[in-house]
Amino acid sequence: MSLIRRLEQRLESLLDGVVGSVFRGQLHPSELAQRIIRQADLDGVELVHGGMRVPNRYVLAVNPADLGGEPPPPALRIELARMVEELAFERGWRLDGPAEVVVITNPAAPHGNPKCDGQFVDGPRNPWARLVGETTYEVTVNRAVIGRNPDADVAIGGEHVSRRHAMMWRQDDRVLVQDLGSSNGTRVDGVLLDQKPTEVSLPCTLAFGDVRFLLQWSE
Repeated sequence: MSLIRRLEQRLESLLDGVVGSVFRGQLHPSELAQRIIRQADLDGVELVHGGMRVPNRYVLAVNPADLGGEPPPPALRIELARMVEELAFERGWRLDGPAEVVVITNPAAPHGNPKCDGQFVDGPRNPWARLVGETTYEVTVNRAVIGRNPDADVAIGGEHVSRRHAMMWRQDDRVLVQDLGSSNGTRVDGVLLDQKPTEVSLPCTLAFGDVRFLLQWSE
């Protein structure tokens, strides 16, 4: 089932099946979702090691007539933000802060064609995985860079850990790890990786140089 259809079904459930009556004008929630996706593609920035960084905050300006004169229901922005999070993990996008969608009404917005502004806003994110070793590290962003550099997304110590050692991300229901040309290599369950994305199954053992962790889903 497509992400857009899942969004529609969740909204219909949350709004007791009244999506059609709330959106009595020319606009439907799926069109708002498509507008956000289009803006993410337009504003996305290519990352050094591959993949895209996209805005995590979207402000939709909708003509009041497209909402039938009613204020946008709170469930709408919540479900649209949830969609952004799911889409990021589906497409392998990086979000630097929590997904947020704001829906405002603006009479100047064209009928049936909401304006959308994508914004990059840093902020705390919920972890999706963790590295468990002598110290436990939470993995919060997608396409997380792991290494000795203090500015790495997951900054780990170790004499044999490179400053930018490896990258880890979710995409298409998979978890992938890629060595970033480290001096001492990255191993998954003892197997040395090359510098291509490698799918891993959680839980598994990850070693960056001689520093080992158990990679597992965050609870």
